[in-house]
Amino acid sequence: MKPVPRKHYWWSFLLLALLLVMLAEIIQSHASSKHQLSKNVSDFNTALNERYQRSATLLNEIKTLAKTGKLGEPEKLDLPEYYNLFVFEEGELVYWSDNDYFPDLTSDTLPRILKTGNGFYQLIGDSLENTTFVIGDLIKQQYPYQNDYLNAGFNPVYNLAPSINISPQPSSYAIKDKSGKVLFYLTQAAADATISTPAYILSYLLSFLLITLALYFLYRQYPFFGQKAYYIFLFMADVFILRWVQFYFEFPAKLYQTELFNPFTYATSVALPSLGDLLINTLLGLTAGWLFFNYFIGFRIKLKGLFQKFVSLVYLSVVILLFFLISMLIDSLTINSTFEMNFSNILEFSVYSYIAFFIIAGLLFSFFLFSYPLLRLVYKSAGNRFLLINVPVLLIFLNLIFHLADLSLPDYISQFLFLLYLLIIWLTFRRLLSFPSVSSIGLLVLVLTILSSYSHYKYQTRKEQNERHLLAVRLASNRDKMAEYLYNDIATKIIADTALKRLIAEAYMNPDSEASCKEYIEKSYLSGYWFRYNVQITLCYPEKMLSVKPRNLVISCNDYFDRIISMLGEPTASPTLYYIKESYSASSYISKINIPSGKGLNVETNIIIELNEKSVSQGLGYLELLLDRSVKKFNDLTGYSYAIYVKGELVRTLGEYPYSMLEDNYTHDLKDGSYFDKNGYNHLFYDVDAETSIIVSRPRDEFLDMFAPFTYQFAFHILLILFITMMTRTLHSTGLRHLDLKTRLQLMLVGIILFSSLITGFNTIRNISKLNSQKNRDMLSEKAHSVLIELEHKLSDADSLTNQQSEYLDELLTKFSLVFFTDINLYAPDGSLLSSSRPQIFDQGIKSPLMSQQAFIELSSHKRTRYLTRENIGHYRYLSAYLPFRNSDNKLIAYINLPYFARQQELREEISGFLVAFLNIYILLTVFAIGIALLVGIYFTRPLQLIRNRFSSIKFGVPNEQIEYNRNDELGDLIKEYNFMIGKLAESAEQLARSERESAWREMARQVAHEIKNPLTPMKLSIQHLFKSYRENAPDWHKRLESTTRTLIFQIDSLSDIATAFSDFAKLPQAHIEKVDLTATLLEVIHLFKDLPSIRFIFDQDTGHRWIMADEKQLTRLFVNLIKNAIQAIPAGRNGVIAITLTQEDKFYKVEIADNGSGMTSEEQSKVFSPNFTTKSAGMGLGLAMARNIVTSLGGEITFKSRLNEGTSFYVRMPIADQ
Repeated sequence: MKPVPRKHYWWSFLLLALLLVMLAEIIQSHASSKHQLSKNVSDFNTALNERYQRSATLLNEIKTLAKTGKLGEPEKLDLPEYYNLFVFEEGELVYWSDNDYFPDLTSDTLPRILKTGNGFYQLIGDSLENTTFVIGDLIKQQYPYQNDYLNAGFNPVYNLAPSINISPQPSSYAIKDKSGKVLFYLTQAAADATISTPAYILSYLLSFLLITLALYFLYRQYPFFGQKAYYIFLFMADVFILRWVQFYFEFPAKLYQTELFNPFTYATSVALPSLGDLLINTLLGLTAGWLFFNYFIGFRIKLKGLFQKFVSLVYLSVVILLFFLISMLIDSLTINSTFEMNFSNILEFSVYSYIAFFIIAGLLFSFFLFSYPLLRLVYKSAGNRFLLINVPVLLIFLNLIFHLADLSLPDYISQFLFLLYLLIIWLTFRRLLSFPSVSSIGLLVLVLTILSSYSHYKYQTRKEQNERHLLAVRLASNRDKMAEYLYNDIATKIIADTALKRLIAEAYMNPDSEASCKEYIEKSYLSGYWFRYNVQITLCYPEKMLSVKPRNLVISCNDYFDRIISMLGEPTASPTLYYIKESYSASSYISKINIPSGKGLNVETNIIIELNEKSVSQGLGYLELLLDRSVKKFNDLTGYSYAIYVKGELVRTLGEYPYSMLEDNYTHDLKDGSYFDKNGYNHLFYDVDAETSIIVSRPRDEFLDMFAPFTYQFAFHILLILFITMMTRTLHSTGLRHLDLKTRLQLMLVGIILFSSLITGFNTIRNISKLNSQKNRDMLSEKAHSVLIELEHKLSDADSLTNQQSEYLDELLTKFSLVFFTDINLYAPDGSLLSSSRPQIFDQGIKSPLMSQQAFIELSSHKRTRYLTRENIGHYRYLSAYLPFRNSDNKLIAYINLPYFARQQELREEISGFLVAFLNIYILLTVFAIGIALLVGIYFTRPLQLIRNRFSSIKFGVPNEQIEYNRNDELGDLIKEYNFMIGKLAESAEQLARSERESAWREMARQVAHEIKNPLTPMKLSIQHLFKSYRENAPDWHKRLESTTRTLIFQIDSLSDIATAFSDFAKLPQAHIEKVDLTATLLEVIHLFKDLPSIRFIFDQDTGHRWIMADEKQLTRLFVNLIKNAIQAIPAGRNGVIAITLTQEDKFYKVEIADNGSGMTSEEQSKVFSPNFTTKSAGMGLGLAMARNIVTSLGGEITFKSRLNEGTSFYVRMPIADQ
């Protein structure tokens, strides 16, 4: 029986669980407090005014330095974080510490609150003569779009959630200055339903685990827990009932509102609606599996015959069904998840990706914990033949049942790997592979990892193909569904815009102001997502006429666009927007918005908006910055190429793959939806209609891509097992001290290899990153130089560049940006923006029209000819190059800026691809090196292992073999000493044997003399009394003669018994060794004593024959002696119980004979096997000594335990006979 923990343990776990729940709620309360506006508005108002006062103090200090002439260079000022300084001289900006924003001094007064396209700032300024100093302080970053790089958020000092908005519209929460003047209002946006922190989720998950442990230790207090199966099943049932209650009522509710429990992240069915539920179920499965493995590993099926076979079949079916279930769950993690699980994009992994792979490892480990005891139970009970025959039969039968029921099944490769897993376990049962050992555990981990990685790759490929097919369907329509959805709201706002009506009225009266009206519409409504379109706006009045080229046809504006809509337009989700399908070259839309007359507008007007998709490479510009998270285009083509064929000819292509001009080169024998490989790419052929087809392609997976899931998972599983092993040893206080030398040497070599591999890998990746960064810098420098040459060629004759030339400059920079595949900005000598090939980022106010201050100083003051720096917009970091641009007279007229906006997604994919290739090879080399280290450890410790084996086989008194070793090294010296000591030991054994023989004969003679003397005394007295009667002629002499005769005969028989007993003890009769059924022998012996009064026999045994090699007569004598001793040890008046138990321990059968007799004292126990010891009034004390001789001669052992007044138990272990 396992030791029972102290009773306060389960209370400790329960208390710790409650403390974790309290901690989780405290964490949650703290995390959600910043979302509660009512509790934070006062603190925010106070902090805002305090920071404003600090800005005033900074401003006064700067003015003081300026007055005393100590200000020097402003850039050397050490400003506190989030504060910025702007310096104006005579109204012109001459210094700025940050180019995210800048204050406008054109108005009469400087506003305290400044709203820009990237946030809210509070300003304070003051003048000193002709110089004005302005201090800006960030209040909140807020962008027109929210995505991975642009995220709203308050200055951290305010501790407010991003969901709280700053608004000029009155609300209940007014923010005032110290005089009581309202600055702005705070409004509470809809609260995020998934406000949580990882610490909150982890605390609750740990509390669930601790509650399970508390319940476990509570059950452990029952003395039969672990011996009675139903106690364990009751514990598991209680755990799963608690889990069901928690799942059904979604307790705690806040936990089920987190993203971990969001079905959008992962969901399979009603039973598994989230990744969090699957994680909890996996942890419970691991707990149940651990208990099942520990408590059922030695159980046997105690039924016989058909019932035993039936139960064995049920157990085998359970193992196969568990395999089906585990395979289904692993497959579902790949198919039904929205997070990244493709190792080619490992840098895109989120925390949910790592949780998913932990779940896979947990599922595989749970499967082993359940399957191994069940298979062992079947093997031990039903036998090897039953297992080998019925596993494939059951597998085929269950495949048929699942197929007929239309249920999902693992494919044949997965089932082959399952059979391979069973084969390894079968080898451990047959003792052809030791378990647990490094080899057996390594093989099991290898096969299970191959199974999971194969499933992962297969379903990841299937998932990608489904997404590619969906992408082809979307390309077939060539319509921008997101644009159609968004436009409906835009049209509604345009119709209701009163300011726009005033601008239309002005444009109707003065055609020259029509441009400002169009600009207003484009900036107000067609920015951001609409950047992908070329926008053309036309205002159509009733009498407005258009001249259509090339025929110079004059036609009514309204009639012209009405004809286009009626002939080419297709309705969309927005009633004012029409899709124009002219070709597959690009998506085109036209919109007609009617603005009725009235409310300042004297004439009914139609606003015509034409949208033509730009043909700009996705890798260019600020595309990722200008896409809001909520409207991100769902047909992302990153990593894909596609071609559209109409009537067999190529009409549109995008991506890196070079498609043929003719469709027949690909598709002459393909069906719709077919996938095929060509030129290193995998292609999907999608047939749109009789004339149109689409091919969508992606690079074909190389061997390393297919191998990546196995490499990473195998490394993860091995590290997980090592971690669990070390933790287990630490908890049991064994550590590494109890490991043998070979294992310690192997672990040391493996540790050195892993450490050196990590250091080398880290330095390699670091150096490659540096090389990649340097490559980008060199490439950017070359592009900047090329752009400079081209601009010098076009603009070298200009004396200056001004904003009046912006249209020409924009056209020029756009042309060069497409040629050199880079964005280009042009700044004036004062650092302000002149022109840009991508003006949207500046028009939206996401970045101010100022160049980097550090670049400006380096170029203007330090006269650098080139300056490369890193800049950022939100969290979007990029490399930026600046160069001075001089005209032919060597006059500085502008600064050229090339921001290197490499798409972050493509950059991460490139690094991920490199990491996959690099780490695959590196991990394989590391595994190979570890294998070599293990072999080296075995090789170098083999002589030591040989010495250890020889030491363990040394037997005193028999010849011991010496070790042959011819090398003159430290091991050779040790072996020489060993051989020398073996020789000395043989001499000592001979001397000791001689001495023991002499001592034994002396002791035997003394004992024989003692035993013979005992009957001689009554014999002498009887003869003397008879002789006396004879001499005295006693009248009863004849009776005395008969009595004396009986006495003498009895004593002579005693002498004969003594001689026989000592003869048997000295040398047992020649044993006749044969296979003996131990169970049958015990039953026969018990039958001899069954009629004894007041004695009850209990025989507990597993069913079936238990064969050993023994002499049946000696074996019967052995158990007769032990049971007779047990009977005689029970005092009179006590109801005796003798319990006989037959079990198996490894390669031995163990017989326990326990009585409830009087037991023995410590002194008696020390002499129990002595030949002359007995606790009875009669007898010679040879029974137990003979019993030990019998057991020893059979290669077994006999031990005992005894407690005074409670009883004695004898344990006999004998080897199992070979099959």
